[in-house]
Amino acid sequence: MSEFQPGFLCCSLLARELEVVSRRLGLEGSQRVFFESNCHLASSQDSWPPPRAQALLEGDKPVLALCMNCKRPSASAQAASPISGLEHPGLQVIEVQTQGELFLGQDATERALAEGAFIVLPGWLACWRSIIIDSWGFDAATAPIFFGEAATRLVFLDTGVEGPWERELSALAAFVGLPCEHRFVGLSHLEALVRCASAACSQRSERRTIQAAAAQARALAAEYATVVDFITSLGSLPSEAAIIASLEGTAQILFAAQQVCFLPHDPENEAAQGPASFEVAVTFAGERLGMLAVHGIALPEHRARYLPMAAATCDAAGIALNATRLVERERSLARQLEQKVVELDQFAYVASHDLQAPLRRLVSFAELLESTLGEQLPPRAVTYLDHIQRNAVLMRTLVQDLLRLSRASNSPLRAEPVQLDLCLDRALMALGSSTEERGAVVERRPLPGIVGDPGLLSQLFQNLLGNALKFVPADRSPVVVVSADREDQRWVICVQDNGIGIEPQHAETIFAPFQRLHRSHEYDGSGIGLSICRRVVERHGGEIWVQPGDAQGSIFRFSLPVVAT
Repeated sequence: MSEFQPGFLCCSLLARELEVVSRRLGLEGSQRVFFESNCHLASSQDSWPPPRAQALLEGDKPVLALCMNCKRPSASAQAASPISGLEHPGLQVIEVQTQGELFLGQDATERALAEGAFIVLPGWLACWRSIIIDSWGFDAATAPIFFGEAATRLVFLDTGVEGPWERELSALAAFVGLPCEHRFVGLSHLEALVRCASAACSQRSERRTIQAAAAQARALAAEYATVVDFITSLGSLPSEAAIIASLEGTAQILFAAQQVCFLPHDPENEAAQGPASFEVAVTFAGERLGMLAVHGIALPEHRARYLPMAAATCDAAGIALNATRLVERERSLARQLEQKVVELDQFAYVASHDLQAPLRRLVSFAELLESTLGEQLPPRAVTYLDHIQRNAVLMRTLVQDLLRLSRASNSPLRAEPVQLDLCLDRALMALGSSTEERGAVVERRPLPGIVGDPGLLSQLFQNLLGNALKFVPADRSPVVVVSADREDQRWVICVQDNGIGIEPQHAETIFAPFQRLHRSHEYDGSGIGLSICRRVVERHGGEIWVQPGDAQGSIFRFSLPVVAT
């Protein structure tokens, strides 16, 4: 039976009509079960319903039942036939004797019955003797009496499938003693009923198809939602092991497999693929990072549909694994670099600290030699001794500046609320004698409060102001302006001078250690002060830069985060 065709449970007396209509409507493949017209008899109840009818009613497709209701035409003749007691959600029962709309239509049938018509169909007429004489027990004497009480006339409905009927119809009329009316009705009403049943079956099939498609769409949506959840979660997974575990868990949910595992890149691990298994490579930029092996999927018939989802999850896992490995490699390199920096800073600190003692002794012995043998030394020896003393002092200055640079880089940062005005005061106090000797003028605007290290910030101002006072022509009095402006979430501090200026090509190199733009006899210093400034600013989360100028000075700016104090 086609799943798009209804089933039919039909009295054998209507078999010819149903077959003709089925051919017209292309329902030859529909399942049709016929039962005998004596189904109402007690002797037939043991075999009712027929086994084939039971199988038909176990399905869920619409079933059209056509019954002649061949009971004796008495007061109980209108009782329901045995077929009405069958249970099926899509069962539609048509009793022809009481619902002649099968051929006449409901209104015409009701009028005919009200007028006392006894409706006769071709199949019933063909075996009227068996029904009236054998089943109902009438003879030529009792039949006219009984029929005369129940009906006024016979109405033969000629459906056009059997014939001729004149002889049998005349014999029946004579036997029951009723006049006979011959009416040609055709099969249009029956065809309409069968067509409706077929349409109902098609609609139900279409609904099932739609429901199945909707269920499949929901399943696909759920599956791809699982894939999307997996992809979006990759960014928060902390390690390569977590990514692999998430990939295996997602595959287990998607494919309901007996075994899911991630295999490293090893050709010997590759297993033969079967209808219930598959392997998908996990790659990135052509490099194979591993393989996802799925074995024993619950629905092997969906294997072709599973492969694109598996490929999508493996592609995302490949990107995440590659990113995680890069991050771990960067972290390892960063740790190594940090360790090297610490070792270098420690070396610089130890070396600077250890160098100070011999330098002090060198200066002391040079001074003792000069004071003890000064008048006895030849002029050239005095000159050499002077060079020794000056270079020893310069070396000691370099060592002390190197120590300050190391402290600025490695000493613990004291993060506390601090007013930059107080840091500037301490810097000016430390530079007091230099400021007075040069007749310097320091103009200051109000500075903000931040969170930082007071000592390092004071050192920052001291170095910048010291350079502003130092690098000024001898015929010019130093003028320094200190101000602050807010830019979004940072303060920008400006130190402007009227010194000799800095050429643009040196705007970056001046912040490197021991980078001097002038000879020591022109301007003293070790060339490390601005390096200390950069270290201090960067440790506070800011940056420092210079706006080169001409012979009228330079502008140093550094930024610090805005923090309420």
